[in-house]
Amino acid sequence: MDILGHVLSLVDPKDAYLAISSMAPTFILMDKHGRPLTNLILYSDTRGRELINEELRQLMIEETGNAPDPQHWPLKAMWFAKNTSKMSEAAMAGDITSYIMLKMTGAFATGPTIMQSAGVLNYRNRSYSDKVLDRSDLSRISLPAIMNEPLTANDGLKVLPPLTDSIAGAISAGAFTEGATTLNLGTTATLYHATSRPVTLDGFYLFLSPEQSMF
Repeated sequence: MDILGHVLSLVDPKDAYLAISSMAPTFILMDKHGRPLTNLILYSDTRGRELINEELRQLMIEETGNAPDPQHWPLKAMWFAKNTSKMSEAAMAGDITSYIMLKMTGAFATGPTIMQSAGVLNYRNRSYSDKVLDRSDLSRISLPAIMNEPLTANDGLKVLPPLTDSIAGAISAGAFTEGATTLNLGTTATLYHATSRPVTLDGFYLFLSPEQSMF
């Protein structure tokens, strides 16, 4: 945050937009005041893998477009509920981007690509899946609001809806129009194909595009 403050001191916040991309998904449980109850759990944490079954697999493919994976919030929440008291103590669940948004703007919010990668959004309507939240006990706690427009920080800086790092890379390479294909050669070599007709099959991973109706 100190580095960000220095960068922002070099520009007029009222004339600038801040774009945030983040490795995703991350996961943290907080109390009602936004104070962390857990460490920030990274996508690479495999706790919860043992909770995957066929019923959960079918539910998540139907709702989120992707098969369950330990990186997804439902499995992390189910693991915490089974093995610790943190889920029963929690009032909020968030990630690194929603935590930054909370501190910068006072709004507990993040972008739809972040929450879809967390395995909790219905990919058809880009809103939280009640079925997935009920299945994982996430329905009783506050989750980040889904941003579709910029929010304004206390100093007037406009903050765009955060993106996952992979989607930020794909978008910067032009994968936001029908049929566009890009190859990301970052830490994970991934071929992205932009479409308005998503496929939900094993072997494919479905991401939301920041462009409405595109995947």
